[in-house]
Amino acid sequence: MFKFRLQRVLEMRVQTEQGAATRLATARGEEEAALLERLRLEAARDEGMEHAASSAGGQPKVGQLQNLRFLVDRLNDEIEVAQQDVEAAAEDVRGRLEEYSTAFRDRRVIDILREKALVTHRNDEVQADRKAMDSVALARFIRSRSLKAKRES
Repeated sequence: MFKFRLQRVLEMRVQTEQGAATRLATARGEEEAALLERLRLEAARDEGMEHAASSAGGQPKVGQLQNLRFLVDRLNDEIEVAQQDVEAAAEDVRGRLEEYSTAFRDRRVIDILREKALVTHRNDEVQADRKAMDSVALARFIRSRSLKAKRES
């Protein structure tokens, strides 16, 4: 029966890798949400500007233009904040990806050690089986020779 001495370490590395994968997925989701928010704000700004351009043909009043400028400036500020959120989320994803890569590599090292130990164990079993078969064959040969020698005498 094969028993890997580092099985507990392997199980802990697997848990660490799974936790890192979960955190990476969460970070990617947050990055995507931040990007979608920025895109939503840009679309709202662009829509407001198109609406202003289409109403400009009707000679908008100064108050309307000031209000539009205020709204566009406010949306530009929010877009800048959203871009900072996107960049922060992207940085978090990079960190989580590094964490996951390290956990994956650490687990893979233990996996390779386990595979090598299993191959060694199987080779040892085959060698033990061969020795047992050789000793049985040798015992039979010696017995048959001694029986043959008794018959001849």
